[in-house]
Amino acid sequence: MVKTTVLPICFTLLVIGGTGCGDMLDPDHPGAPLWSIECKLIEASDLPPPDSLRVAFIWNMETSSSGVTISEEGELVIGGIAKIAQDISLVPKFPSRFTLEIYDLPPPAAMHPGEEYKKAWAGVDIAYGELVVYDDRNGNGKLDMLPLDASGAVDVVLGPGEEYVFMLIEGDQQGIEVDEHLAGPGLNVFLQPGFLKDEAGRPSMPLEDWLKAPLLDITLVEDLDRQYLMCREPVDYMIDNEMRQVFCQPLPVDAEVVCRDDGRIYEALYYDCYQDSVCGTIRCSHVGDICILSPDDPVPSDWPCELQ
Repeated sequence: MVKTTVLPICFTLLVIGGTGCGDMLDPDHPGAPLWSIECKLIEASDLPPPDSLRVAFIWNMETSSSGVTISEEGELVIGGIAKIAQDISLVPKFPSRFTLEIYDLPPPAAMHPGEEYKKAWAGVDIAYGELVVYDDRNGNGKLDMLPLDASGAVDVVLGPGEEYVFMLIEGDQQGIEVDEHLAGPGLNVFLQPGFLKDEAGRPSMPLEDWLKAPLLDITLVEDLDRQYLMCREPVDYMIDNEMRQVFCQPLPVDAEVVCRDDGRIYEALYYDCYQDSVCGTIRCSHVGDICILSPDDPVPSDWPCELQ
């Protein structure tokens, strides 16, 4: 099932600043990096050797001309975004804690006028993208982006499982609104809303705590659902507007779960998505799941609610 978050709506986590410039992939470059990002590896599964693990930004280039439309079948079609990759260096190589050192600005093709995002940001340039950890399977030292007709991935995206998104704001910064809930000058790190949840499916950390996060937690696992991130041409989403009702199906990790008071009934909402090929259209159905646990039934190990 493809990762179900389809719109990049984010909360600010932190703003990371620095000075200096140089070669993105040269850790011995004299001078400080533009930005340094502290990371902690909290979980990993069957990782390849450290020498083949690399990190890259995948920056958004431009939006598909299709924009947001409605298909003849009543499906919502969200135009994809063309992307460009930029590898970054790790210091050291994938221990439990490591630092990402960023020496260069994003490629010029990834920079957009700020007023495309917010009218008050006229005069600044914006870059917007994701961080990925990947297995460099062909050993060429870079993330290999894919055309739409790709039959499979060259490299393999391993994470992070947490949906961090990055926005870089450069230029005349006098017109930028800056407070704890808005992006500010420099490199801003966002976390997709609703990712951190308690056992009942509610957000487990208030926004003000997210803003104080000193580290980015990184979970790594070979996730076939995230390989479309390497497609350099737009990959469109098609979302069925009608709700498909199911009962007691396995829940994806990002399902919105609401438990009844006694914990024996829950309702879950999520998208069930699939692709015909790695860069093919992502087709999603909106799913509503209801599950009831009878008093005599054993409690499943993956039951999402706390029984009262």
